[in-house]
Amino acid sequence: MEPGDAYSLEDKRYFKYVYYPAVFPLLSPVQIPELSITHCTPLGLATVRMGFSTRISVVVVAVLTPDAESIGDLGIVSDLPVVLIKGRFSDMTNSAQPAPASEDITQTMEPTQTMEPTQVIEAARKLAKGDVPQHERVGRIMELQCLAAPRATDKEVPIRVGSSIGTAAGENRGTAGVYLKSSIGVRLLTAAHVASLPLLSFPLTVPRSQCILPSGGAITSPSRLDCIVRVKELLSDPDSDTHQELAPWLAAATRVCGTVQCGRLGVDEEDYREDWALIELQDRFVGKNGIWWWEDILETIIGVQPGTKFTGKVVGVEDPVLGTSEVWFKDGASTDWTEGTLISTEVHLFFPGATFGITESPGVHPTKIERGKVHMIVGTRGGTFATAGDSGSGVFKITQDGRDFVFAGMVLSEFTPMRGPTLTMVAPATRVLAQVAKATGVEWVVAE
Repeated sequence: MEPGDAYSLEDKRYFKYVYYPAVFPLLSPVQIPELSITHCTPLGLATVRMGFSTRISVVVVAVLTPDAESIGDLGIVSDLPVVLIKGRFSDMTNSAQPAPASEDITQTMEPTQTMEPTQVIEAARKLAKGDVPQHERVGRIMELQCLAAPRATDKEVPIRVGSSIGTAAGENRGTAGVYLKSSIGVRLLTAAHVASLPLLSFPLTVPRSQCILPSGGAITSPSRLDCIVRVKELLSDPDSDTHQELAPWLAAATRVCGTVQCGRLGVDEEDYREDWALIELQDRFVGKNGIWWWEDILETIIGVQPGTKFTGKVVGVEDPVLGTSEVWFKDGASTDWTEGTLISTEVHLFFPGATFGITESPGVHPTKIERGKVHMIVGTRGGTFATAGDSGSGVFKITQDGRDFVFAGMVLSEFTPMRGPTLTMVAPATRVLAQVAKATGVEWVVAE
């Protein structure tokens, strides 16, 4: 034993105490060895650079796993060092207890303009309590207290990219990603798990690329979850003119702005993760790319150079590429504008059938686990690139002339290690567009 060594009670031995190595971008893709799956643990595999500075780092095979594993039992044959990173996979939606489904969500509440003040307050309390048993209400209220609704508005306005959206028959928050157009019109793109029932309600036996979202699912913006958060805040404010301020949020919670046209969850023919949905909005809710949240300070947030006339349009598509110093931006309903760098491509995620909520499904048989490729981005300067509620967010890069954006991908999920930065999983833009084109039979481009 030497000074600075750490003793592990679990392993009954001493280990050298070192700083946790950071993850740095690769310069180019590195082949990931095949993994012989001999157990039921879902894993992610990625080649990344790990170390203590950009100059003091090496390429390793990173094994992302929710459980403690023996590296020797993983069956990885590699000339590269193998690093085990324990953490948790999750899709990046905020959610609370699901609301009861309704064939017509607009009929579940009396129009607020005809309600007495006491009726408005009582309806708001009912919405905040949710459809949960009495013994679960304290936990629900504590969960809601941890949430904010930075992108929620009670006004009926066109939906901006980066806005909060969710299912009308549930309580979840995702993000409006980007507007796409084709010969059949303009549609809003988001992640499939934002626009669908909870992932674990899908059968685990469904084969790859066969989990097709049913069309017609009602979508709200802001999400019902954000409306509930705002209602709870108003109910706790004794100084507000409560019933008058509550009424618009009750109306927003039941206001359908569009429906799911189509979507898929699974793996495409090139082994990329497939998790997308197209939303057909009612005319009065249709927005456009280039109209952003926080426009008055947007140039400062993303670092536009002085003297550049920034217009902020989305003018093309470009997948993130390794080996560059490019910075990628995301505008999400939970964390607003953030920036990050690409650290790995073709991250291999194992998940059963067409679902991703694998950490909630113990005992999945190895034959039901498949592999899907995504890109992996981390926030710059140790910051967070995306978190719960940002699923579906578009990922963008400033054009070379500094005036506009290109669409680079869509935020899907995350891996949160016990130590170190959260790793954000992103579907590259060209694959998303190819997936949508194959499912719909028409070509799609980023809307002007």
